[in-house]
Amino acid sequence: MSAGQEEIRLFRMSAFTPLLGIKRYLLQHPEASPEEAAEALHRSDSDYAAADFATALKLFEILPAHIVFTDARLGIRAALTHLIETRQPWWCRLFPSGRQLVANGLSTDEVQTFRSAGLMDSPPDPSVVDWWYRFASQFRALEDDVRSAKGREAELLTLDRERERLTKLGVELQPRWIAIEDNSAGYDVLSFAPSEFGPINQLIEVKATTDKAPRMFLTRGEWAIALKFSDSYRFHVWKFPSKSLTVFTVDEIALHIPTAVGSGEWVQVEIQLV
Repeated sequence: MSAGQEEIRLFRMSAFTPLLGIKRYLLQHPEASPEEAAEALHRSDSDYAAADFATALKLFEILPAHIVFTDARLGIRAALTHLIETRQPWWCRLFPSGRQLVANGLSTDEVQTFRSAGLMDSPPDPSVVDWWYRFASQFRALEDDVRSAKGREAELLTLDRERERLTKLGVELQPRWIAIEDNSAGYDVLSFAPSEFGPINQLIEVKATTDKAPRMFLTRGEWAIALKFSDSYRFHVWKFPSKSLTVFTVDEIALHIPTAVGSGEWVQVEIQLV
């Protein structure tokens, strides 16, 4: 079994069922090893004919000793908690979207593990609600960290790009990384543009997006600053992973800004890019 296949099988009920059997067998036969327990169950109990004993033994090895299965439901839930925290399978990114979306990303065998842990009960009891919200918050924070890191990388790319541009234009001033000094300024980089009276300020708001779904989010506060400085304001949108840059003027972005109606005010707008 490859390492990748082993990781996938750790969450399957076909591995947890023999794990519970091994645990029970060892309580009755404390002198036996986990491997001997697995062999005895596999040989003598037809209920385990389709069980994944290899992965069950792996679970026995990696799960902390404090996780017990006296109450199978709570034991499986504790084991899932540990595995999710330490292994972080790909479907963890679905936690912020809700448990049905997580279930859609799981195999039937994996869903059965969640059901056996009581995590798919409907209606859920408070402990189940807390469990789902805990991981939703945890992985939402991780996604925010990833976005923040990508945003910083985009700002560094703009700084490099502006240094080169200013050098070519013969402007001796260097761009300044405003976002690292004052994140409430309404723009990320202060650069410059030549004029007949000497260099003039150019304020740059930097956004990061992906090639697959290019889009940018703009807050009302950012837009207010953009309107205030208008001709001196630019939007740098860096697409990842290609690291390609598109520069937008305020007039170009204005075409996508919503209009407030009645007592309503927009707070953030998502702009789809091509």
